[in-house]
Amino acid sequence: MKIFSKSVYVLLFTDMLIFLFSSLFLYQKISLPDEYKWLTVAGLTLIGLYVLFLKGYYKIRTYNFFLKDSYLLIEGLVLSAMPVCIMLLMFHVQNRTVFKFLLSETALVFLLISLFRTLFYWHRKHIKPDTNVLIIGAGEIGKLMADEILKRPVLKFNLKGFVDNDANKANLVYRGINVLGKTADLHKIIPEYNIKIIIVAIRHEPDYQTLMDISECVPQGVSIWKMPSFYEKIAFKIPVQSITPDWFMYNFTSTQRPVYDVLKRIYDIIAASIILTVTMPVLLIIAIGVKLHDGGPIIYTQPRIGKGGKPFKLYKIRTMCMNADKAGMVDKGNTEDERVIPFCKWVRKARFDEIPQMINILKGEMSIVGPRAEFEDFVRKYEKEIPFYNRRHWIKPGWTGWAQINQGHCVQVDDITEKLRYDFYYIKKRNIFWEISILLKAVGLALSGRHS
Repeated sequence: MKIFSKSVYVLLFTDMLIFLFSSLFLYQKISLPDEYKWLTVAGLTLIGLYVLFLKGYYKIRTYNFFLKDSYLLIEGLVLSAMPVCIMLLMFHVQNRTVFKFLLSETALVFLLISLFRTLFYWHRKHIKPDTNVLIIGAGEIGKLMADEILKRPVLKFNLKGFVDNDANKANLVYRGINVLGKTADLHKIIPEYNIKIIIVAIRHEPDYQTLMDISECVPQGVSIWKMPSFYEKIAFKIPVQSITPDWFMYNFTSTQRPVYDVLKRIYDIIAASIILTVTMPVLLIIAIGVKLHDGGPIIYTQPRIGKGGKPFKLYKIRTMCMNADKAGMVDKGNTEDERVIPFCKWVRKARFDEIPQMINILKGEMSIVGPRAEFEDFVRKYEKEIPFYNRRHWIKPGWTGWAQINQGHCVQVDDITEKLRYDFYYIKKRNIFWEISILLKAVGLALSGRHS
């Protein structure tokens, strides 16, 4: 769907020009050493673009210059400037000159990106024409598709209505959206409402006559999408309610690649080793604090369900008082829980208590990225209430994952269903480069205290 990629390319290309020319202009203006010029410019540009990517700046979404987005942009620019600052100081460039350059560059890039983003989204909102959309099927999955479209007005999709052959739904109105007729009426509905996209949201394969009615739309220049594909494009998750068992045959087996599995295992070992090594000094301080608090064990284990539904022991740093999990009081990740050791609130918020899971990864029980490892009791409950829930155990659970950075920690069935949509999207799309991005985003969220 070109409407998404074009906008992303415009944002990415413009930001790249802003980073390049602002850093080049200021580098020459402040008269820094010529021998480091292109290394500095390339570093600021590449790191800056990647940090903004991790912060979601290349998703088409609502943008607010005065609130959260300004803070995220400043935070991203400061983080991207730090490696370049360290590099220039190592090259013995004067401290005052380095800080003057990076402060000026950060301020200029912030102003230019903020200005362009404001103009870009103003154009999308007030000038760019809407794309009229029609959904075939006013049932559960048709309504689910409508919900995703309506919650993303920035995408400029104008949902005109539903079409459904069920006479009982002829007068249905869902969130102000009407049923406009049957598929036999498509030849009249399309020109009348200037429909550009049709989404087929029918749970089972349409009958022959319905397919014939839909196929007649092709000469009218209408794009026709199956609901799962369109949903996936705009929501970056899979609609669990609309998929059937054959979805896993066509989408999961295609991801069972021997080369990928080998690369993923190598990546897991390298990433886990680096995380353990880098965080070891902090872990020692935490361990001493926990031991001095009540003399209890520093590391404890929890039974979780892994690949193939097999149980394993997950390692964590103990951040709660002794015997806090007795009487069914399961630790649900709340930093405000009164059972949490006072100085360990920041430990949980930054997820240092989960670093020992690197041992699980090195043992091959977990992966860096994957679905969250759940308690057995929760798994049995969710398997009964959520379709295809056990399919997430076809791969190793992860220390972080696509669902974790989008949905966070939750235990309610509706929230778990939403997480499962993200898990299935990850299973379908996973690749090494994306997994590296997920890890870096998870680390950034954890260090800023925003990883649930």
